[in-house]
Amino acid sequence: MIRLAYPDLEFNEVKSQLEQVINSGWLTKGPKTKEFEESLCRYLNVKYAVAVSSGTAALHLSLLSLGIGPGDEVIVPDFTFPATANAVELCGAKAILADIELENFNIDHLEIKKRITSRTRVIIPVHQFGTPAQMDEILSIARKHNLRVIEDAACALGSRYGTKMCGAIGDLGCFSFHPRKIITTGEGGAIVTNSLRLAKRLRLLREHGMKQNGAKRNFIKLGFNYRISEVASVLGLAQLEKIELIIQKRNELASKFRKILSQLEFILVVPASINKYSRSTYQSFVIKMDKKFDNFKLVSFLKENDIESTISNIVVHIQPYYQKKYGFKKGEFKNSLFAFRSSIALPFH
Repeated sequence: MIRLAYPDLEFNEVKSQLEQVINSGWLTKGPKTKEFEESLCRYLNVKYAVAVSSGTAALHLSLLSLGIGPGDEVIVPDFTFPATANAVELCGAKAILADIELENFNIDHLEIKKRITSRTRVIIPVHQFGTPAQMDEILSIARKHNLRVIEDAACALGSRYGTKMCGAIGDLGCFSFHPRKIITTGEGGAIVTNSLRLAKRLRLLREHGMKQNGAKRNFIKLGFNYRISEVASVLGLAQLEKIELIIQKRNELASKFRKILSQLEFILVVPASINKYSRSTYQSFVIKMDKKFDNFKLVSFLKENDIESTISNIVVHIQPYYQKKYGFKKGEFKNSLFAFRSSIALPFH
């Protein structure tokens, strides 16, 4: 089977560090996690990084750190993994869905404008497949309406929007280190920010809402156990050291894919960057097909031939939870649904 994804990690790269961690008996909230956070800060040119147990945990804590709760509205793309919208709902707030641009499958800033109300508090753009969203337009909208911006950069560690690193542009940036991402810790995530106030809130919420003063512990907020392990941090550190090489290799491979696939008239490759000044990490290599093709059948056909592929992403408004709660009609977000029905992600590693 040609697998959909495969991490760029070898045991020899982490063997000695893993041995050190295991022999220390210090398996969580230790020096390796601190080192991983500091390395993320240097790479992304941000002041603070908070490593957590998953990308979903990163989104959840980011929203809570901004005080998002019942009565609030948060604008998210309809075409995204449901975790983006789910994190909003978990806070008791309402996820307001917006359609996407077909050119790059990212949230359409014109659709964002249409959905702003007096209850809107946050915009969450997703950098789909490592392709930067139109952040200048999104930030301009946010400033005009006094809104916060949380970047869902789960797929975009190392992607650049102009000279800025994705995830380091808004108020907060969220990353995932799932095995399909650019670097992996098995499961894991991180939040980055330049705000000391938000960083303190994030750390408090990550560790049960606990504030420690010497031997005395006070639980001053309802928090969570969203810590990342020392073992996971060791894995992340090893790949972060060579992330630029990983991205270079993925871009070289993408060029080869594009050259080969350009010979097939019924296939269009989703653009990987919005302009020559931006950079994609190609977290996934996504193709759009002529509408006469059934992408679900193609995924099945490839599997029968030992090639693992998948539908490129999920449409939130057709998921049972959101249809039942908000009464969405199928096809309400036309571009999102078209992307869902016409695109797949190919093996890419």
